[in-house]
Amino acid sequence: MRAKIDPELIEELGITNIQPTKRHNGGINGVGNISCSGYIGPQRVKIYTTYRDDLPALREEIETKQFITNVRFPPLVATRGRFVVEHWIDGPNLSQVPTSSVKKLVPTMVEFLLEFKTITIDHVSSYDHLQCFLSSVEERKDNPELVAKWKKEYSKQPAISKHLRHGDLHEANIILNDNTMYIIDNDGVSYDNGWFMSWRKSFLYSTRFKIPPFTEIYKNADELELDYYDNISMKFVRTSHMLRNAYFGRLNQQQFLVKYQRLFGKIKQDI
Repeated sequence: MRAKIDPELIEELGITNIQPTKRHNGGINGVGNISCSGYIGPQRVKIYTTYRDDLPALREEIETKQFITNVRFPPLVATRGRFVVEHWIDGPNLSQVPTSSVKKLVPTMVEFLLEFKTITIDHVSSYDHLQCFLSSVEERKDNPELVAKWKKEYSKQPAISKHLRHGDLHEANIILNDNTMYIIDNDGVSYDNGWFMSWRKSFLYSTRFKIPPFTEIYKNADELELDYYDNISMKFVRTSHMLRNAYFGRLNQQQFLVKYQRLFGKIKQDI
């Protein structure tokens, strides 16, 4: 399968020399979104599609709310439908930088993520990422105990705040260019209540950085709490990570039962 880019978008912007990005065969990435590069005059650009129809509008709003000068999304060129065109950013990524230097950059990245406190696009801000994951796991019907336990823990939670979520914020997706950190691979950028699931797989978690203003405190390498200290929130977060693993096929029913019993004790039959 090869990427098919909107011909009107190509003509309108004058994009030439369109090529698949090196990592994605045929211009299609691992989750089925288009990922190509091209040129508008001398400027190289990235052309990609988002996984939801409403996310290009979010990308446009983010463009107007970037107030931290040394952390940025690449300059936006245009959006059309699910297509986004932005500047291509060259430079080393954080995986090529000493760990000690990466840790020094974490507070700035956290500040950047925090500045997006309100997104005005209703259909984006109302999106419930956690329920979306739950529905996907439920459809497979292979982890009923996990689904039941997640529902029970979710029912105990107050409303979970929504924040900007990249979804894949690892070191290779942050490029250093002219003393600025540029966040790339933005086809999954969203604004929702599932941020803490993505947070754990990000470079922010791998640095074990404590983030007082964000109020998620890592007590150790395995425990993440939300906005308060208690066992209820810890169980909910851990069960949510299990839900994510089940969604991606990395955790089956038996593995869940063993892992959950080890973490939280024997599962009660009344769930």
